Amino acid sequence: MNKEPQNSVNALDTAVKEIAATEGVAVVIVEDDKISTVASANDNSICKILSNSDEFAPSCRKYCGQVYDRAMRSPRPLKYRCHAGLDCIAVRVNSEAGKPLVAITGRTFTKADEYRQATERAITGDWRHFPPTKFFENVLLSSNSEALEKAARRIVSLLGALARKSEASLEEKVTGGPPRLKENRDVAAKSWKRRKELAEASEWRSKLSAILQGDYGEACAAILEFVNDRYGIGSSAWLEVRRNSFEKVLAKGDLRDQKIQISVAADDKALQRLFEKESSVELRERGVSRGRDSESLRLFPISTGGTIKSALVIGEKANEEPIVDAVARFCTSMAPDLEILRLRSELNRREGLEFAMQKFGESLKAVETEDFWSGILRTTAELLHAERGSLMIYDEEKQGLVVKAALGPAADELESAGAEIGERISSKVWRTGKPAVVEDISKLSMAEAPAAWKYRSKSFISYPLIVGAKKIGVINVTDKAGGGKFEAFDVELLDSVVPQIAMAADHAVLQGKAGEFEKLSVTDSLTGLLNRRYLEQRLREEIKRSSRHGYPLCFIMIDVDDFKSYNDAFLHPEGDKALKIVGNCLKDTLRGADVAVRYGGEEFSVLLPQTTIDEGEIIAERIRHRIESTRFPHRQVTVSVGIATLSVEIDSAERLIEAADEALFEAKRQGKNIVQTFSGRASGMHF
Repeated sequence: MNKEPQNSVNALDTAVKEIAATEGVAVVIVEDDKISTVASANDNSICKILSNSDEFAPSCRKYCGQVYDRAMRSPRPLKYRCHAGLDCIAVRVNSEAGKPLVAITGRTFTKADEYRQATERAITGDWRHFPPTKFFENVLLSSNSEALEKAARRIVSLLGALARKSEASLEEKVTGGPPRLKENRDVAAKSWKRRKELAEASEWRSKLSAILQGDYGEACAAILEFVNDRYGIGSSAWLEVRRNSFEKVLAKGDLRDQKIQISVAADDKALQRLFEKESSVELRERGVSRGRDSESLRLFPISTGGTIKSALVIGEKANEEPIVDAVARFCTSMAPDLEILRLRSELNRREGLEFAMQKFGESLKAVETEDFWSGILRTTAELLHAERGSLMIYDEEKQGLVVKAALGPAADELESAGAEIGERISSKVWRTGKPAVVEDISKLSMAEAPAAWKYRSKSFISYPLIVGAKKIGVINVTDKAGGGKFEAFDVELLDSVVPQIAMAADHAVLQGKAGEFEKLSVTDSLTGLLNRRYLEQRLREEIKRSSRHGYPLCFIMIDVDDFKSYNDAFLHPEGDKALKIVGNCLKDTLRGADVAVRYGGEEFSVLLPQTTIDEGEIIAERIRHRIESTRFPHRQVTVSVGIATLSVEIDSAERLIEAADEALFEAKRQGKNIVQTFSGRASGMHF
C-alpha cells in the first residue's frame, strides 16, 4: 500500500492549520472550479453560515465560488472583498502531483468599521435571523492586509517546499542517496528565529484561546495576569480610549495608585504618528530625565484596522529590549482577537439594551394613573438594579424641585422633605441639563448626604428630565444591588429611556394643571388622547431637538375610512364609541415616547421622536392592522395612513403635517385601508 499520498495530505493539512493559527486568518485550498476543498483551517463562521443559506449563497458564489477560474487567469495574487465585507487573497499554486491548486487566504475583516457594519446587520439588518452565537462563533479580524499577504506567501512557499520534497524523495530513490542541500549559516539562523517566533505565537494563541472565553473586561484582566506570569512584570495597567484620552481602567502592582493620562485629541497627531513608526513608546513623568528606569513606563497600543482603542502599559523592564520586543509582538498578535471580543461584547450589550428598552416600554404602559410618579420611579430603578431613588419635578410656584416619589429606606422622610433635598446635586443637574455619574462621592469635594437618609452606597446617578428645551425635573438612583458602582452602561440605559420618562412626566404635569390649561384643552375629552394644540407645540420642540442633534423624526396622519357613512347608519353616539375604540388601539399599539393625538373629527395623528422612516412604516402598519382586526360594535372599521419624515425639504412643523396629509390623501385615492409614505418632491409628487 502506498502511504506517500496520504502522508502528503496529512503534511499539507497540518501545515495549513499552523499557518492559519499563527497568522490569524482562514486558509482554504481548492482544486477545481467546483471549489472542492483539499485542505482548510480556521474558516470564518460568517462564511459557513452565509454560503449555506438560500438567501446569501448566490452572493457567495459570485466571489469565492468563481475564485478558482479567476485566480487561474490572473498573473498576480487576486485580492478581493466579498459581499460580507471580508478580505481575501487567492493565489495559484502547484501541488506535488503537478495539478494546479488555488489557495484562498483571509476571509477576515481588516478594518474595525467593516466588523461594526457586520454587527449592525446582525442586530437590525438582513442578517438578524441568524443565531448570533453560531454566526459570531469564529469571526476573524486582522490588524491590516499584511497578515493576508504573509499567509499567502507562506502557502506558496509551503506547497513549493512540499513539491520539492516530493522531487527530492524521488531523486533519493533513483540515486540511492539524499539530494544535495545548500543552506548557509544566515539561512539557518533565520530559520531558527522563525521557529522560535512561531513557537512563541503558538504559546500566545493557546493562552489567548482561554483568555478570550470570557467577556471583554475579564479578558483585559487576564492579559495583565499573563504578562505578569510570562515576563515577570508585576506593575502593569490597561488603558481605554475615552473622551479623547487614554484612561486607566485596570492596574496591577505600583500602577494601581499612579495616575496615567494621555491625550489623543483629534488635533493631536503626534502620538498617532509615533505609533505608525514605533511598536511602543516610553512614558516618563514630567520633569524626569531619560535613564531613570524606576520612573519610566512603556505603552503598547492595541491597534486594529488603523484604530487604537486601548493600550497596555508596563512599569517594570520598560527599557529591556528583549522584553519590550516580546510584549510588542504579543500585543500585535492578540489585538484582532481582542477587538472581536470587544465588539462581540458590544453586540451583546446592545442586544441587552434593546431588550431592556422593550421591557421598560411595556412597564411604562402598565403604570397606573393614581400611582404614576411612584410607578415611573420604580420602573426606572428596576431597570438599573437600584434599590434607592427619587423623582423630582420642578415646581414653578415654589421655584424649585419637589420630590414626587421616593424609593427605599427613609422614603417617607425624603418625600416630605422640602426643596433643600435637591440643593447638593439635583438642582445643579437640573440647571445645567447634564447628568452626574459618581462612583464614589467621598472622593469629591462635596458634602455627603445626612445620615438620616441611610444611603448604603457612595455611587449614584442624577439625570435631568428634558423635553425639547423644557426642563421637567431630575431622577436619581443609588444603592445598586450587590453593592456595585454605576457605570457607563447604566448611563446608556438612561440615555435610551429618559426621553420616554420625560415625555410621560411632562404629560402628567400638564394634566395636573387641568385648570390652567382648560382653555387650551390639552387632552381630548372623548378619546383621552392629546389634542391638536398640544401636538403643534410639541412638534415644533421635537423638530428643533432633532435638527440640533441629528435625530430622525416621523409623523403619521390617520383617517377613519368611510366614517360619515358609519355616523349616518348608526348615529353620532355610536360614531363616538368607534372613535374611542380607535383611540384605545393607538394607546395599546404605541411606545412610551410616542405622542398620539386626536387631530380633529375622525382624524388622528402620531408623533414618533427619534424614529427612522423604516421604523415609522412598521409602526404605521401595526396601527392599521390593529384597527382592522379589532371588533367594533356594528361593522369593521379601517383607517388610511400617511407618513412623512424630516428631511432637507421637509424642515418645519407645517411642512411635515402637510407631507403626511398628502400621503394620507394618496392612501385614500389608492383604495383606503393602506399605509402610504411621502417620499418628497423632485419634479412633481412621488409616492
